[in-house]
Amino acid sequence: AVVSTQSGHYGRDGCHVVVSTFIMVVVWTVVMVFVSTVVMVVISTVVMVVISTVVMVVVSIVVMVVVSTVVKVVISTVVMLLYQHLLWLLYGRLSWFLYQRLSWLLYQ
Repeated sequence: AVVSTQSGHYGRDGCHVVVSTFIMVVVWTVVMVFVSTVVMVVISTVVMVVISTVVMVVVSIVVMVVVSTVVKVVISTVVMLLYQHLLWLLYGRLSWFLYQRLSWLLYQ
């Protein structure tokens, strides 16, 4: 009876050790999965934020450069066309004025 009680006692201790070890393994696995998931989510969020910020900065710089170049080209073209137009107008008026004066002087 003493041996069976002792063996039963040891058996209960063994079962208790197995159950506690199993619970520790399950808890540790759940904690590790949770921690790794949180770390992955944080890392992916940081990477996405960094990538989106870099992309936004690069796109804004490219858009600013393109827009400034287009604006400069358009302004310079418009100024050149206006300048040529004004020169043609002045030349035409001046030549017409000189022609009228010369013809008036010649036919007097």
